[in-house]
Amino acid sequence: MDLTQLFNQLKAADIRLYLDNNQLRFSAPSGEFSETLKILVIDNKSNIINFLQEQDRKKLLHSNLPQVDVNSSIPLSSAQQRFWYLEQVQPQNKAWQLSNAFIINCDSTLDVAAFQASYQDMVNNTTLWKSEFTFADVNGKQTLSQTWQKNSHVNTLKIITLDESHSIESVQKKLKTREAEKFSLTNARTHQAILYIWPANHHQNAILYFSAHHIIADALSLAIFAKQLLARYSQYKNHQRSSVPELPTPLQYAQWAALEQSQVYKNTQHRLVQFWQGYLKNNQSLSLHRFKPSHTNNIHKRSRCFNYTLSDNENNQWQAFSQQQQCSSFIIGLALYQICLQRLCQIRQFTVGTAVSLRENEHTEHMFGPLINSLAINNTNLEGLNFSEYVATLQTSFNAAYQHRHLAFEEVVKQLPLSREVEDEPIFQTLYNFKALGDMALISPIEKTLLKQQGLHISPLAIEENVTQYRLQL
Repeated sequence: MDLTQLFNQLKAADIRLYLDNNQLRFSAPSGEFSETLKILVIDNKSNIINFLQEQDRKKLLHSNLPQVDVNSSIPLSSAQQRFWYLEQVQPQNKAWQLSNAFIINCDSTLDVAAFQASYQDMVNNTTLWKSEFTFADVNGKQTLSQTWQKNSHVNTLKIITLDESHSIESVQKKLKTREAEKFSLTNARTHQAILYIWPANHHQNAILYFSAHHIIADALSLAIFAKQLLARYSQYKNHQRSSVPELPTPLQYAQWAALEQSQVYKNTQHRLVQFWQGYLKNNQSLSLHRFKPSHTNNIHKRSRCFNYTLSDNENNQWQAFSQQQQCSSFIIGLALYQICLQRLCQIRQFTVGTAVSLRENEHTEHMFGPLINSLAINNTNLEGLNFSEYVATLQTSFNAAYQHRHLAFEEVVKQLPLSREVEDEPIFQTLYNFKALGDMALISPIEKTLLKQQGLHISPLAIEENVTQYRLQL
């Protein structure tokens, strides 16, 4: 029985579990806490305590979300500090840049002026997308900070008109082969947007392309931006230009960055540090030096990145097999990847990395910014296990790591006695990701229906390249 089922049974019996100085306590009506339920709670005690600690941590942090003055100097989050440093090591590397593209079909002629106005409104309402990043002496200490450039107009929507000879495939090929953008972290030039349009009588109306430095966005940020941009465009189409409603001010990423630097946040980290010290104490590196360069933009000379897109039929089969194994599609892919690596490298126990989102509540669900962390996952020795047993053990290992995902990866590295090499990433040198095409899963069927009612139809356009900072990435 998983925790969700157990908590549902306890709730049905009006039994409440809670922590008192990290000790598990309960309150229950007389005679409701049966021996069967008590045994289930005892068997799952460790997981229950971890779950309740995480819930208490979330409540504490969300009740202490700081207010910040966006017109002042703002500290960077852990993720931003990571990408600022990487940019200094390898400037204009495509591994630090994100790209996304969407096909937009309109029932009527696309109003380019309204689209440009919508885009500018969105940028003006998102302070992070107009930030400059500086490294300066503050009170005798070298400090990295970000400042919002309120009147900056360096990021405007670029319009490119195509002739009838261009197809979606030709634009897609062009976007895939674009050089790294010449972003600058010191003058608010951290992202670019291009709208490719065809003549009004062409059956495809537009392609919207985004590219952004990782210091201001993650992949979900670009999907959120596209979704809200189209919603804003619909407002312009349905109102007189002077009567378009003001955009509500969103929760800004600056508050998240300030929260990460606060003492309240740091006080929640001790339990996480203890977990990672134990979880990774037997960490071993994979021998992946055999891989040859696949792209000049990779962070070091011996790296390979493989992208594979499942067809609809393959995806259906994958999901059916995952249900049969009683785990997620992500875990099935991770298990297969780790089995291949074990046989390739002849190492029984090692660590694989993955990127995880920190968007987990209404405060951060629609926030623009790099709300991500790197997660290290220990594999399991294959010896003596069939595939189902291996998957179940790997699921347990992943769940344990995921429950402690809020400790910044840089802090995990600091807490471990690692031997470091300039050429390799610490802890793991191979990355596994499993995601929806274009991260369009954020746009729900209801939202797609609403856009369709406004004459807008949107679909993702795959433009990812084989670029990575790790030895091997799938």
